[in-house]
Amino acid sequence: MKKAATLYDYIKWRGDLKFIQVEFNEMDAAILSQLIYTDFSQIIPLKEWDKDYITLRQLGEIIKKNAKYSILNGDYLQRKEEYNDFLMAACDSERYGNIRIKKYTDITVVEENIQFAAATFELDNGVKVVTFRGTDDSVVGWKEDFMLSYETTGSQRAAGEYIDARLKDELTEPFYICGHSKGGNLALYAAAGLADDKLEMVQHIYMFDGPGICDTILEEERIINANPEIENKINSEEKIRTIYKRLDEKTTRISPESCFIGKIFEAKFTDTRIVKSTAKGLGQHSLVTWQVNYYEFFYSERFERASVWAGRIFDEWLRKQDMDKRKVFVEDIFGAFEEAGIVSFNDILKHGFSSIRSIAEAAAGISGVTKRMAMELPKTGINDLGKKNRRKKRNYIRLDDK
Repeated sequence: MKKAATLYDYIKWRGDLKFIQVEFNEMDAAILSQLIYTDFSQIIPLKEWDKDYITLRQLGEIIKKNAKYSILNGDYLQRKEEYNDFLMAACDSERYGNIRIKKYTDITVVEENIQFAAATFELDNGVKVVTFRGTDDSVVGWKEDFMLSYETTGSQRAAGEYIDARLKDELTEPFYICGHSKGGNLALYAAAGLADDKLEMVQHIYMFDGPGICDTILEEERIINANPEIENKINSEEKIRTIYKRLDEKTTRISPESCFIGKIFEAKFTDTRIVKSTAKGLGQHSLVTWQVNYYEFFYSERFERASVWAGRIFDEWLRKQDMDKRKVFVEDIFGAFEEAGIVSFNDILKHGFSSIRSIAEAAAGISGVTKRMAMELPKTGINDLGKKNRRKKRNYIRLDDK
C-alpha cells in the first residue's frame, strides 16, 4: 500500500515555490504552526547577531553545526525523527528557508501556570504571520490547558499583549494569525480582543484543532471593549456566538476526523474542515500526521462517530460543573503530579512504573469534589448511551457498581 503523504511531503513537493509565486495558504499556516514548536530560545537571540531576526535557512545551518535545538511537541519522543526531518526540510527549502523569525517570545512561569510562546514570521513577500505555540511537554503547559475551562489564563493574556504590541511596532500591513491546539485557542482569543480597525488588518485566522473559548473571557476588559454588542445578549452562549460571528468570515478551523481537543468548547465557524490523518485516535491531533493531497489537505466529509460522541460527552460533563469545581479538580490532579516530582511527561516515560506509582500515591488524597467529578464522567456517557439502548445502559451500570 502506498504511504500517505503528509506536510513533510508537501514541503518537498512545493518547497521550490516562493510566496510571490504562490500566496500564503492553509498549508503554510499549518507548517508555521508546527515550526513554532521548535525551541528557538536555544538559538535566538544570538549574542553575536546584529539583526532583529534570523531566517529559517540560517537557523538550519546553526542546527547542523551545533544541534542546539529541540522539538517540544507532547508526543515528540514517539515522533522525534519525523519532527526533525520536517524542520530541516523547511529550513532547506526555497519557500520557507527565507522566512524571517522575528519577535520570538518564550515564557514559562511554573508558579503562575504559564507556558507561552509566539513568533512573527515574515515571508519573502513581506507578509507577516503571527503564530502561537500549542502545549509543550511540560506539566505546567498541560495544567494551563485544563485551566482554560474556568478562567482566562496567563497565556491568553500574553497572546493578547503580544499581538497588541506587534500592532504598534511590526504589523503595519494586513497579516495572518494561526496556531495549533492551545495555540489555536490563543489565536482566537487574540483576534477576539481586537478593535474593529485592528481586526480589519487581519487577513485570515487559521485554527488547527484548538479548543474554543470558555465564557470566562466575557469578564475580560479587552474582550468587552472589542465586542460591546455582547452586553445586549441574554446568556453566555449567545455572547460567545456573537464573538465568533464577528470573526467568522476571517476564520478557517481545521481538525482531524478523530477530533477530541477541538471539540472542547467547540468553536463553530462556517469554514470548518475535516482532514484525514495517518494516525489513530488522539494521535491524529499531531499536525505532522495530517494527510496531504499534493497542494492541499486530504479532506474528509465528516468526523469519526466515536470522537463526536466522546467530545459531546466530555463537553456535557464539563458544562455541568461550576467554575469552582473545575478549579478544584484541576488543582487536585496536577497537585498529584507536583507531589510526585513530575515536571514533564517525559519524566513519566523515563521512570516508567515508579513515576506512575508516585502519582497514584499522591492522587489518593484528592478531595471528594474531584472524586465525584471523576465518577460523573463515565456516568454521563452511560446516560447518553441509555437514550439509544436501555439494555446497554443496564449492563454498564452493573459494571460500574462492581
